Amino acid sequence: MPKIFMRSFVLSLLVGISFALFACAPSTEGPSPSATLSATDQPTRQPAATPSPTDVPPTPTPLRPSISLENLWDLKPLYSIPDLGNGIRAVTFDPESRYFAAITGGNSLGTDHRLRVWSTETGLLVSESVEFGTDTWDLAVSPKGQIAVGLENGAVMIYSLPELDPIQSFSHAGAVNGVTFSPDGMYLAAGVAEVEGGMVYLWNVDEGVLVRRTWAHPYSVPGLAFSPNGQYLATGAVDRSVKVWQVSNGQLIRTLPQAGQGTSVQFSAGNVWLASAMCAQSTSDFRCVEGEVWIWGVEDWSLQQKLAGPVNWVEVIAFSQDASVIAGGGRDFGIYLWDRSNATLERSIPAHQGAVTALAISPDDRFIASGSTDGSVVLWSILP
Repeated sequence: MPKIFMRSFVLSLLVGISFALFACAPSTEGPSPSATLSATDQPTRQPAATPSPTDVPPTPTPLRPSISLENLWDLKPLYSIPDLGNGIRAVTFDPESRYFAAITGGNSLGTDHRLRVWSTETGLLVSESVEFGTDTWDLAVSPKGQIAVGLENGAVMIYSLPELDPIQSFSHAGAVNGVTFSPDGMYLAAGVAEVEGGMVYLWNVDEGVLVRRTWAHPYSVPGLAFSPNGQYLATGAVDRSVKVWQVSNGQLIRTLPQAGQGTSVQFSAGNVWLASAMCAQSTSDFRCVEGEVWIWGVEDWSLQQKLAGPVNWVEVIAFSQDASVIAGGGRDFGIYLWDRSNATLERSIPAHQGAVTALAISPDDRFIASGSTDGSVVLWSILP
């Protein structure tokens, strides 16, 4: 009995040790699905010529502060995109401020003529158009999420945002210097330089048909803006005038004289103010020495304010949503920020290495995009 008992005890002990060793042995299988990667194990994104919107991280960053009179000195470059191969003609934002876009084609010696879209959250390129092969002039975004480009060859190309899939196009008999969508996205106005002079075409985008064609200014019509209520269309040009048209019937209702040539007009939200940018004073050899922004009241079209400060032409302007801040881009390489209520220049920023020819404030007031003849685009935001 003792020998049998001892043999059974030893056998049981050996079996238990074998199970223990097997349980402690390292596994030859991979990690379980719930295993996490360390920081050094994270996968890296491969560069792509045209990153898709899915490349944007799914977790949004906290919203940045809105740009206001109180924090203008905290406005700093968030993303800078240099060397795009040509001067920047125009910049804009999508209706939800998720993307910003720009067109190259502003310099005759440049070789790039494209539309590009970037993410405001990451600064990454989302999409780009084909090479247009002709100079670009202007850019406009519809509230329906479409983007239009005016081209030297007389075409207006309309794409989806942000993919830039072609939607439709319109043809004209001259270079398309300006484009803008109506507030409801139903109409697109195009300023065209033709033999007869500066013509304004009004297109019904939904139906793809021409509503009317109107002579507006000599030479060209680079400045176009619909009023927020869709009732008026303002046009600005180098003939030292801003004209206001009734959209419903195409009738001219007011001509507003300027001190000099102008290229940009904008209405404020709420349909209260109309602004125009210009060269207010030139020397005998046509060198601009003073740029200004003039503000008219929409109620009676009376001149309300003159915003001064730039020492060269103010090329482009933009209102904040509450119209408290007006931003201007100058040929003297600077961005100018005014308090509209008292016409005070609050800040000037040496923003680029060339003339600031493109400027826009995002619909949520959290970003400013600027573009220059130096071929760069900068996205500005409030930073600590």
